[in-house]
This record gives sequence, structure tokens and C-alpha cells, in this order.
Amino acid sequence: MAIDMLVHDMRLKGPSPRIAANIWEVDSTVPIQHIADWSGEVARESGSLNRYVIMAHGYEDTNGHGGFGIVLGKEDLTLVTVSCFKTLRGYVDRIILFSCAAADVAPGANHTNGDGAWLCTQLAVMTQAKVIASSATQYYSNTTFWGGVSPIDFGDWEGDVFEFSPNGNKRLLKKGGVFTKGEEPRQDEPPPVQATPQDPPPPPEIQKQLDDLLGPEIF
Repeated sequence: MAIDMLVHDMRLKGPSPRIAANIWEVDSTVPIQHIADWSGEVARESGSLNRYVIMAHGYEDTNGHGGFGIVLGKEDLTLVTVSCFKTLRGYVDRIILFSCAAADVAPGANHTNGDGAWLCTQLAVMTQAKVIASSATQYYSNTTFWGGVSPIDFGDWEGDVFEFSPNGNKRLLKKGGVFTKGEEPRQDEPPPVQATPQDPPPPPEIQKQLDDLLGPEIF
């Protein structure tokens, strides 16, 4: 049975949200090859992964341009290390990159460091999965309450959101945070439900219901 998997690099501060059956918290001591190998093992043991979510910082330059890779594990996810993720080839449907400007292209970058679109394309080709990422800086929240901290909540996507396909194609899913035609949520979908900032996190069974309601199915 296909499951969702979340890999959260803990340099992105805050508790991991309960959005996947398998949640793995990593840091700068974990080699990226090990991250890829173990993710592949989880995928094979589960039959496949429906969503493989990476939650980590994205590198941006001093001018705010991204596309320079993702702060994941010891060596980062870059054009140099992306081939590690061939371990997921054929075992994952969608890869979602909750990272700042992962799909951005810095001025002058073309198929080299700073070309986030090319990195996303290479990840899609290596894994034979669709890759979802934004070209804009992303913002998230987590609230301190009664001595605790609520899980990370990315909320809605910022900026343009793209889907990169295994065949090398790229298409726009959201323009400036607004869905493109044909990608709107279904009309029969209930509106997103979120706990108010002052509330503690809901129990796990309620959190699962909230996760199921947040956003369109592609994410």
C-alpha cells in the first residue's frame, strides 16, 4: 500500500508536521546518500510512495535569487548529489519540495549551479516522479503555546509553483499563488480547516483529518 514520507532537515526549525505515515528527521551529520538509500528502502517495503516530501531550507544568494540547492543532509541536494535519488526510481509518484526558491533560476544560470528548474528536472528524471516546487521564497509558521511549540505549517504556497515531469517537461500549476486553469481545487472540496494560532495542536486523529483537507490533492 502506497504511503507518504516526509524527510525534514531539522535546520528548518520547528517540530515536524504529522503529514505522512513515515517521518524522518535528519541533520547535517546524515550523508545524503544515506537519506536516498533509506528513502528507497522505505518506498520498496511500502510498495511505493504516493508523496515524498522534503522540508528544508533552500539556498538563496544575497539578491534573493534561489536555485542553488536544498539544505539537506551532510552534502545538500544539488546538481552534484541529485543522482543519489535514483534509489527512488519507479517507487514514488510525486516529490514535493517545501524549500525556498527551489525552482528559481538565478540570472545567468543555465544547467549549472543556480538553475533550480534544471535541478528539479534532474530530480524528476532520476526518480521518474513528478516534482512540485516553487520559484519563490516560502514562509512558514509555528506557534509557542503553554510552554510547547506547534508543528511547522507552510500554509499556502508563495509565488509561482511548477510541476516538473520525468520526460523533462515543466508546467505552471500556480501563478503568484493563484491556481492556473484546470488546477483549481474541486468544487466539492470543503474549505481548508486550521487550528487557530492560540490553540494547542489537535490530537493525531483530528490532525489527520486536517491534513486531508489542506489544499488540493496534488500537494
